Amino acid sequence: SPEQVKDMRQELKDRFGEMPPPVQNLLYVIRIRLLSAEAGIQKISTEGKQIVLMVGKETEIDRASLQHSLGSSVKVGSTQIRLDTKQLGKHWTRILEEVLRRMTSIPYSLPSV
Repeated sequence: SPEQVKDMRQELKDRFGEMPPPVQNLLYVIRIRLLSAEAGIQKISTEGKQIVLMVGKETEIDRASLQHSLGSSVKVGSTQIRLDTKQLGKHWTRILEEVLRRMTSIPYSLPSV
């Protein structure tokens, strides 16, 4: 769980001191993968200066609410969410995590069969 990754990060820091960037990056990737699975994201990729989150077919999101809460540097579509890293600058990692966290707090349901 993301909480376990946070605990692991703290334990590593307590035992070994400040972590080198590759270890920090690995823990970030693990956290993003866990949040992505929970949010119903099938794939994360890049296209030019954008990060593209592919929303699973069975995942419904409140696009308007999500778009409103995230602002203009994030574009929410029916099957994709795009983050413009040029606009977000060096804060894109924090914003990506925030997008995923917001998706897990916004109710979604499976479409009826």
